[in-house]
Amino acid sequence: EGGKTCLRDCPKSGVVNKEFLLKRNKRAHRILSQAQAVVSPSKFLKKMIHKTYPDISIRLIPLGSVSLPRQPHPRKKYLTFGYLGGFHSIKGIHILIQAFRKIRNKNIRLEIHGNLLSREYLVELLGLAGEDRRIAFHGRYSSKEELAEILKRIDVLCFPSIWYETYGIVIEEAFSARVPVIASRIGAVPERVQNGFNGFVFRAGDKDDLYAKMIRIVKDPALLNRLRRNISLPTPIEMEASRYEEIYKSAIGHSVKYAAV
Repeated sequence: EGGKTCLRDCPKSGVVNKEFLLKRNKRAHRILSQAQAVVSPSKFLKKMIHKTYPDISIRLIPLGSVSLPRQPHPRKKYLTFGYLGGFHSIKGIHILIQAFRKIRNKNIRLEIHGNLLSREYLVELLGLAGEDRRIAFHGRYSSKEELAEILKRIDVLCFPSIWYETYGIVIEEAFSARVPVIASRIGAVPERVQNGFNGFVFRAGDKDDLYAKMIRIVKDPALLNRLRRNISLPTPIEMEASRYEEIYKSAIGHSVKYAAV
């Protein structure tokens, strides 16, 4: 949006100001104009780029996902919600914890996995979790095997971001394992998470709306079976690579052609 959102919401520093953003936009336009191909992983990002640079032609190629085993879903003692991602305020984990703690049910769990990006934010999250033993914090995961084991234990993935998401790789990873998703209705997320079909979306930043979606599943766990059946598997990462290979081949051929002239 021409840098307006960043000017308002980016962390305050002496670097991000109107002059900096103006120069950045001009430099970005010059780079994009000289590119043989410009690619976006989502319709949302493509639209946002066109807002600022309407003359740039953009090709849409969704990000690919690693292939994960489809997990069996036997009846469990606990219904488990999960979060996977970075520990940063823009990811909205505080909203997830607040919504979860409104649910007065002993047979649910919240498993939080991810990278520590802000120690101050982690302290805030621990304070919000308090003495609630249903909530567990875990560290980072670094392999496909670890990811598969985590998703095996999760019944629903929660994606509570309050920041524009140009894509949601963790959503695709969850779908690869047939795990439904409850996600913020923001950025590119609604392109994959369809409300009431393969998951639920809620108003970004609204803990009460998130609670409403979570409690529906708590009261009717059988709903998860229908959501799972409606999940379409993500684009394999090999197919994404193949599409980029085609673009590179075309760009190289285009360059050789012009060089010959």
